[in-house]
Amino acid sequence: MKLTYAIVSVTNNGSLLAGKIALWLSGEVQVYAKDGRNLDPEAEVYSDLSALVQELFPKVDGIIFIMATGIVVRTISPLLVHKSKDPAIIVMDEKGQHVISLLSGHIGGANRLATEIAEIVEGTPVITTATDVQKKTAPDMVAVNLELEIESFEAAKELASLTVNGKKVLYFVDETLPDVELYRKRAQEMSVTLLEMSQMNQMEYDGAVVITDHRIIHTTPVLFLRPPALVAGIGCRRGTNGQKILKALRQVMAEEGRSLRSLQRLASVDVKEDEIGLLSVADQLELPISFYSADELELPIREFNLVESEFVKKQIGVGNVCEAAAILASNQGELIVKRKDFEGITIALARVRF
Repeated sequence: MKLTYAIVSVTNNGSLLAGKIALWLSGEVQVYAKDGRNLDPEAEVYSDLSALVQELFPKVDGIIFIMATGIVVRTISPLLVHKSKDPAIIVMDEKGQHVISLLSGHIGGANRLATEIAEIVEGTPVITTATDVQKKTAPDMVAVNLELEIESFEAAKELASLTVNGKKVLYFVDETLPDVELYRKRAQEMSVTLLEMSQMNQMEYDGAVVITDHRIIHTTPVLFLRPPALVAGIGCRRGTNGQKILKALRQVMAEEGRSLRSLQRLASVDVKEDEIGLLSVADQLELPISFYSADELELPIREFNLVESEFVKKQIGVGNVCEAAAILASNQGELIVKRKDFEGITIALARVRF
């Protein structure tokens, strides 16, 4: 995925520096220069800094400010949401002497971005994150590099604290995950060894970081990193309330000991594309949802000999929605939970085949 950045300056020299950075920075970059202080013909001109930043904040992966840090702090402070959602924020002087990672250093990638920009302008990256200063691997950086969901940011903070204070923190991976070797390889590139999750009770440690889609009982501090390993196929009666669908989905996940954070997407039949309840569930869980035609759903029904409902087939043209949709959306993955029926709702789970 290409990252998108905005570079915003307030002085003539700043606009020249912004143009230089834009030429060499990886990703899609747009330069913005203050009205009357623009020496870069490629820059878009703005007059109101606060209005510009308010517009850019939810749209870009990072904003590089070439101006005083105080101006930036006052401008972005009303817009901050959470470290998992805020863009990377970089602040630098117009001579490029210091490149400060101000916000979203790990999850947003500001630390990496500050280092990259410092190399471009031959300046000094200013990074204050404790784990980076001590040259230790932070749990949230492992999550970012392995493309995993952080289940609890409070737990992430606690495990980072244990790490910087020299406590014994071990990393474990669920050996049943289909892409476990990929996780091991990418973790090793960060000098992190992933032990098998089945060894957790046999070892001593002050805290653990665990990669799994299962929910497990623990006593010591544990941070769960959730792989996008599951797809939920959902069928529902027309007009079904979103809260009822979400309650049923939560029940299925709980009964199977799985985490909602491990859902990669939802899936259903295309006649449900305008189903408000289903769309609201996808919105609440911040998940994409795939819709398939009756003809597309027929393929896994025949291939995997899925049980069909004649009533449903008469209504929408296909007799199995949740299982067939889950299989298709999981790239022909394993159906780990067959159709579970609730009042007007059917749900199935498939494990994604990477």
